[in-house]
Amino acid sequence: MIYLILVAAILFLPILTDKIQHGKKLYFTIITIMLIFFAGFRHFSVGVDTNSYVTGFWRCQPFSEVNWWEFIKEEQEFLYFMYRSLVRQFTNSYTVFLLPVSIFYITVVARFIYKYSDYPSISFLVFLSMSYYAFSMAGIRQTLGYAFLVLATEALMNRKRLLCCLYIIIAGGFHVTSLLYFVVLLIDIVPFGLIFLGFIGAASIICYTYAMTFTQFFVEMFDKSETLLKVEFGGNVVLGVVVLVSIAALLLHSELFKKAQPELRPNGKSCMSALQREQFFMKMVLFSIPLLIMVMFQANIFRIASMFHFYMMFLIPAVIKRQKDAYIQVIGKIIVYLALLVELFVFTYNAATIFPYNFAW
Repeated sequence: MIYLILVAAILFLPILTDKIQHGKKLYFTIITIMLIFFAGFRHFSVGVDTNSYVTGFWRCQPFSEVNWWEFIKEEQEFLYFMYRSLVRQFTNSYTVFLLPVSIFYITVVARFIYKYSDYPSISFLVFLSMSYYAFSMAGIRQTLGYAFLVLATEALMNRKRLLCCLYIIIAGGFHVTSLLYFVVLLIDIVPFGLIFLGFIGAASIICYTYAMTFTQFFVEMFDKSETLLKVEFGGNVVLGVVVLVSIAALLLHSELFKKAQPELRPNGKSCMSALQREQFFMKMVLFSIPLLIMVMFQANIFRIASMFHFYMMFLIPAVIKRQKDAYIQVIGKIIVYLALLVELFVFTYNAATIFPYNFAW
């Protein structure tokens, strides 16, 4: 039910807000508040892992009772445990524990969409349909880590590489897999071209061969074909969507990328131009394809892949925006809206029925 409400607001609010002054800010404010409200005030039964996180919160020691020096030496994700104990110091309410996570993550994502999306409604719809929003209501540590990774991406786009590294390290303090995001520095440096595409193609073939070989091995050994060949989190569905988006993105005029020049901010520091951003987002989405293929063998890799295909939220609007023909733009938006609604129903909405939404009260 909440997804129907959110989709209606995302699609139809612009009809009202576009007609008034500062309508874009009002639109983002309303959508952000709605997203935070549903995520922050959810019952702990909503989400695959929320119950275990809340149980851990209730059982953890308050901040003042923890020997943090010994704790930091033993725990890799100590920033998450510090946050949990700090909240536990003042309250036993799981809503107070969950709400700041939702506020931080959704505000960071909405701000990024506000600054870099050509069509915010499409970006928000991707945010829902690809389960980035639903996942934020399941994995608390990953959600906090992802928020800092979005900040790291923005820092890299503004050519602040040291700040980018700092954000990645902080993200690793919430979820250790976030440290793999350091590869984004290499993705940024490697030029988009045949070498990069060849690498992605070769990596995809290797990952597919590896995944299918070992999956078949375990199927024959344990005779569990039905369970082993089911892809957790709908990985096959996501893989198909990512591949289609990547093919569409490759139809962008490559000569425009070659002509892209660095823009200058008022303070004189260079940052990515709009074209360079689109190229960067394309490389990020393409990089996720081999990882998504590995989901067939190890479902948890989906969490790593999502750090990269997350930027479909910006690549899809950019692909549409680059079309010079107004009719093609309109047709493109209609097709994308319909495809995302189907994806929302197949992937996110059906999965949400497993853990029906309830408010905390």
